[in-house]
Order: sequence, then structure tokens, then C-alpha cells
Amino acid sequence: MSSNSDDIQVAGSDTRPPMLDQNAIDKKYGEIEHKNILITNENLIANCIAQDVFYTVTDSTLSASRFNDLSTAYIAAMNRVVVSLN
Repeated sequence: MSSNSDDIQVAGSDTRPPMLDQNAIDKKYGEIEHKNILITNENLIANCIAQDVFYTVTDSTLSASRFNDLSTAYIAAMNRVVVSLN
């Protein structure tokens, strides 16, 4: 029969070889770095999409404004032509 002291591990003692622990740490560090890179990429993609939407809306607004100005100028010119023909 074994004694209790043989069955109890001392707190803080490690029975695994140190290299195994370092490999596990390195693997976990690599996984965290990979996730951080994915998060950064997702944030960059979201920013690009937001900027693209902003520029598209701005361009559409400017185009609509220019179209309205051209339409108003065309109507005014047509009215002048009609008045001058009468």
C-alpha cells in the first residue's frame, strides 16, 4: 500500500517536461496572434465598406444635385426660346 505522501503532488510542482509547456504556450500564442490578425482584417474590411458606402451616397447626392441644376437650366433655356419665338 502506498503512503499518502506518494499520492499527493506538491503544489506548484510540474511533472511534465519544460519543453512540452513551452510548446503549448507557443501554440496558444500563435492562435491568439492569428485571431488578432483576423479581427484586424475584419475591421479593415468593415471600414472599407463604410467608406465605399459613404462615397457612393455622396457621389449620388452630388450627381442628383448637378442633374437638378441642369434640368432647371434646360427648362429656363426652353422657356426663353419659347418666349422669344412668340
